[in-house]
Amino acid sequence: MNRTPVTVTFGVTVGAWFTVLAWALVSFPLPSSVFVLMFSVALIAILTTLPTWVRLLLQGTNRDRHALGWSAVVVATAGALVVLPQLPDSSAGYGPPVWAFAVASLTMLAAAAGVDRGTPKPSPREPAAPTLLLDTSAWIDGRVVQLAEWGVLHAEACTTHGVMDELKDLADRTDATVRARGRAGLDAVQRWRAAGRTLQIEDEPTTSHGSVDDRLVQRALAGGLMLVTTDAPLEAQASALGVPVLNPHALMDSLRGGLHTGERLTVALTAEGQEAGQAVGHLEDGTLVVVDGARGLMGRHVEIEVTRLLQTKTGRMVFAKLAQPTTELA
Repeated sequence: MNRTPVTVTFGVTVGAWFTVLAWALVSFPLPSSVFVLMFSVALIAILTTLPTWVRLLLQGTNRDRHALGWSAVVVATAGALVVLPQLPDSSAGYGPPVWAFAVASLTMLAAAAGVDRGTPKPSPREPAAPTLLLDTSAWIDGRVVQLAEWGVLHAEACTTHGVMDELKDLADRTDATVRARGRAGLDAVQRWRAAGRTLQIEDEPTTSHGSVDDRLVQRALAGGLMLVTTDAPLEAQASALGVPVLNPHALMDSLRGGLHTGERLTVALTAEGQEAGQAVGHLEDGTLVVVDGARGLMGRHVEIEVTRLLQTKTGRMVFAKLAQPTTELA
């Protein structure tokens, strides 16, 4: 917005104000009561317009400063050269200069208000999103990365070399399930970057002690970061110390529709369950599914029927039975 015209107007009124003030002070002997009144008006005018002066001089553009300065100087100089040499004699009284000073003061105040109306108001800033500190389990889970890929999450993220070392160690294991988890975590790191999100991999401070999890909590505390984890003990430890924690399980539970008893699903059975005859698998969002009577079908995709839902600190567990008739999909 171009404020130069209103700035020039303000400068002109400032120059005129100083000219009339000088005229009133030097032209006539003023009674003390009139002098006190003029002094009060002058003080009010100065104090009222001072914030406008400060904003223009400190926050205005060079054009605004030059417009204000030159217009005030030109008018004040013209007044000194043209008006003041033609001083009337004392018989004319002090009424004209006093009234002229009052009008000049009001005009200067109005011009200052015009400048203030033309000053753009700073728009309130939304609070910045906290930087996310992802642990090993969060990378393996991958759901925060999925939110970034969808364009829902725009936060910056960081992790540590200790977390990256854990992912690489898992990816090099001989156990196929563990190896798949490690590779999924490393793939999630690449997906995060591919989604255009900032990722800083930090060195762990040499003064840090304890496990990787302990050092993550220390880093989150020191940097005011939000810890992202699906590890329930780590979540409890961080929360107890006042670290904000984002658990993707809880986040996705709040976003997705709930399962219902009797609903049929397809799941890949990947391991034996704790009880006899049980097999376990996972839904696409990572939800653990325990299927009764399915131990002999491990390594297959089967259709199941939900029998019970259990909410835990780490997310939901689904208990199910084989759908009747049993359908082997792979």
